[in-house]
Amino acid sequence: MKISPFPIAIATALLAGGCDSIIDFEVDEPKLCSIAVGESFPGAPMIPVGPVPKSEQPVALDFNRPLQQIPGVLVDKKFNFDARFNEMTLDGKNTDIGFIRTVEISLEPPPSMQGLPELPLASLNRSPSPGVTKLSVPVVPTSNVFQYLVNQPAQLHFVITGDLPPQAFILDIEGCIKVKGRAKLP
Repeated sequence: MKISPFPIAIATALLAGGCDSIIDFEVDEPKLCSIAVGESFPGAPMIPVGPVPKSEQPVALDFNRPLQQIPGVLVDKKFNFDARFNEMTLDGKNTDIGFIRTVEISLEPPPSMQGLPELPLASLNRSPSPGVTKLSVPVVPTSNVFQYLVNQPAQLHFVITGDLPPQAFILDIEGCIKVKGRAKLP
């Protein structure tokens, strides 16, 4: 069994500095990612609805495993963490997704916290062009989304427009967050 160095570092610092000292612990992780593989998006409807066909789909991204890399992030309430999305990528896995014109992604509140607002997360507006298999969707500045991510998958809502194919299309969705945090332990 491998022992995490974090508890050893705290114990060592407490013993070396005396019990009345404070340990100031900071985390600055620029990129923690989660991927949803094989998400199916509906194709164009048989009878067009509106001027531009759109495909709407909820997608869950689970950040619990990446967040577990940070000591105490999922269990210790003494930590004050700030998490913000910094990357969103759609990958057609060698399938042409050049038909996509716009992508709007929002972050919905988790079922356990319905009082939180829905947040705009990422937005892309482009001219369709063939031969594209991967799209990076620019992330809009958001507030701290840590409460939306911890202990439950992030609930994302996608709206994709363009010259949609008649059949469903498959995308891998990758989202990355940056996390900063600080704790003071007696």
